[in-house]
Amino acid sequence: MKPALALPHPLDTDDREQQALDWFTRLRAGDLGSAERQAFERWRQDPDNARTLAEVEMLWQQLERPPRRAQRSERRSAPRSWTGWAVVAGVLLISGLVVLQLPWLQRLSSDVSTDSGERRQIQLADGSKLLLDGASAVDVDLRGAVRKVRLVQGQVFLEVIHDGRPFVVEVGDAQVQVLGTRFAVSRGRDQDQVVLLKGRVEVSSDGDKRQLVAGQRLRISDKGLGTVENVDAERLLAWRTGQLSVSDVPRLP
Repeated sequence: MKPALALPHPLDTDDREQQALDWFTRLRAGDLGSAERQAFERWRQDPDNARTLAEVEMLWQQLERPPRRAQRSERRSAPRSWTGWAVVAGVLLISGLVVLQLPWLQRLSSDVSTDSGERRQIQLADGSKLLLDGASAVDVDLRGAVRKVRLVQGQVFLEVIHDGRPFVVEVGDAQVQVLGTRFAVSRGRDQDQVVLLKGRVEVSSDGDKRQLVAGQRLRISDKGLGTVENVDAERLLAWRTGQLSVSDVPRLP
């Protein structure tokens, strides 16, 4: 019998996601010593560490569900080793590119992305421009009769050039139909939103539609499209120049 593969200790890396993945494989193996168990409990006390581990566990459950019955007999007959769990860890990372649950994997698999604190501007082949905020990602497809940009995460500001073809931005289950305009789309944990700086857009989702003109915002949640609001679009889009704009903040005595 081959000896088990000695994996590096989870705390030997500063990468939070890698630490979570390493701890996950060790916990699944079920042979943590008392000292390592204590180290894990200390690591999990950090809320960000606990959240990242929960994301890894959720991703694994989604990946494990479909083949679980087919592999049950094989699992009973084949004892697991560190080598086996190392393979599982690799499959988990690769499959994550398809399932797109972890934010860092989402950015890795997108056409254009930015890291935290980074802003990036690109010009598309049709002349339109995209400005991505930090920790943002988009997929772009200009090949068909309809130009499409899908916002995977974060937020993006767009300056769309008219070339005779419709331009659509997909965010969650909603679509933003553009007619030569400047606007921003953002994704959030609980809701998405569209802020229009210039021009006109139409947002649709599940048969419901809203039209926006310059200086308006629309929030999108699991309940559907919200009410169109009049806002200070320039202030809300101050992130484009690295500024933070606030208002209605009470003065300190």
